[in-house]
Amino acid sequence: MAADALPNITEALNHEVYTKIVPALLVAGVIGIVVMILRDMGENWLMRTIRGWKQRRRAKKYAGMSDDEVLDTPHCPVCNRPMKLRTAKKDGSQFWGCSAFPKCRGTRSFKSFNVD
Repeated sequence: MAADALPNITEALNHEVYTKIVPALLVAGVIGIVVMILRDMGENWLMRTIRGWKQRRRAKKYAGMSDDEVLDTPHCPVCNRPMKLRTAKKDGSQFWGCSAFPKCRGTRSFKSFNVD
């Protein structure tokens, strides 16, 4: 009796595997691939958006300055923007003033950063 039932059980299991389990695994695999693609696209979009924000902020921060000016000048101790060489009206002495003046009033001594 047990020997006759074994082929029937095997056939029933094979039928269940091929009709329900295999299609479920295929659907899960396809869904996993779609989710992975969407996640990568979302991350790429997010990174492009953040880079764009940074580039616009940097362009606004360094507006009107050449690349050499940005690299060769000290940065403001208050807001970290590049500084511009300015001349005092009172005595004609030179000093580094923040490029964001009057919004930022950071200054540095010209003598301490003069590399001539």
